[in-house]
Amino acid sequence: MKTVGDQIEKFAVTGVNPGKDDFFTITETSFPGKWKIIVYYPKDFTFVCPTEIAAFGKLIVGTIDGNVLALDPATGATQWTRSTGAAISSTPATDATRLYVGNKSGQMTALELATGNVLWTYQAVGAVTGSPAVVGGSRLYFATATGRLYCLDAGSGSMLWTVVLKNTAVSGSPTLTLDTAYFP
Repeated sequence: MKTVGDQIEKFAVTGVNPGKDDFFTITETSFPGKWKIIVYYPKDFTFVCPTEIAAFGKLIVGTIDGNVLALDPATGATQWTRSTGAAISSTPATDATRLYVGNKSGQMTALELATGNVLWTYQAVGAVTGSPAVVGGSRLYFATATGRLYCLDAGSGSMLWTVVLKNTAVSGSPTLTLDTAYFP
């Protein structure tokens, strides 16, 4: 474990460039002269990570009382708030224009990232306990605590397919490759 003042090993990861809506490489030498906090998550971090993401100039926070807040990362000022109606226990997913949030009542909601307006809502069977994943802005994957795996059209919220696993609760988040979704 590294602490304040310790030298960090060389690394390179892709991050979001806040306020510029693009991606860039972050290394141990990025942001010279500034304090840095570097967080690495384990492979399945559903129950140990906070429910927030930095997304295109916003800090998005999901709360236990079911609210989604978009905050200005520099000032902390609230840009918008939206209620989902039930507790959020997983990190939302985003693409360049939409935010996808699942809650404990089994609702998956797509919000407009800029305004928080609801674009569509899909009612799944069972609590959404793992984080959703979106591919290319076209497909959204998530699972529920009742062992159902879902693939929705990310633009419309229409179900493309679902699979029911017998006697298996799914609490993790999917891992995606170019042509495969892996569910834990």
